[in-house]
Amino acid sequence: MGTPVLLLLALLLLVGCNRGASNSSVATPVESTITYANLPTGLGRGYPILSFEGLDEGVQGLVPGQPAPNFRMVLDDGNSLTLEDLHGSPILINFWATWCGPCRIEMPDIVRHSNEEEDLIVLAVNVQEELEDIQGFATDFQMEMPVLRDTEGDLRRIYDLRGMPTSIFIDRAGNVTAVWPGVLTPSQIEELLADIL
Repeated sequence: MGTPVLLLLALLLLVGCNRGASNSSVATPVESTITYANLPTGLGRGYPILSFEGLDEGVQGLVPGQPAPNFRMVLDDGNSLTLEDLHGSPILINFWATWCGPCRIEMPDIVRHSNEEEDLIVLAVNVQEELEDIQGFATDFQMEMPVLRDTEGDLRRIYDLRGMPTSIFIDRAGNVTAVWPGVLTPSQIEELLADIL
């Protein structure tokens, strides 16, 4: 084979490789936004991971009367929704851990309200634990609300939380109405939910 033929073959291989590369980038699935109703059903509602990709992380801390900092909930298939997507519904965000005794005390009442209050969205945020442990806890308490995984503790940091449990109550407009550090009694849950329902 002569040099011109080898050069032609090399050029054809390069063109073929480049075509394959551009086709594969087109075929890559694009993350899409879903609604709350489209989350999986059952325990943990898919156990989404928290992310801030594409969102402004500039706002930190929780101030009653101000919007709660936004975050994204990402499922294993790449589908996601944000806290802002849930505006229009009252929201209770509860931070918990499997090792936290007070979390275990308040969780049955939180689950009960999640099941009984049709408009209420409860987001149970686990901070930096393994999925297997989270799933065991969700099974013990029959947690059919979304159980979010704050795998790096980023949401806890951005929300400037000191300990667990901590509960955040958010009205239909997306504004924080109350931040409750520590265990919630049944009467406290009733009182704080009354402000957002």
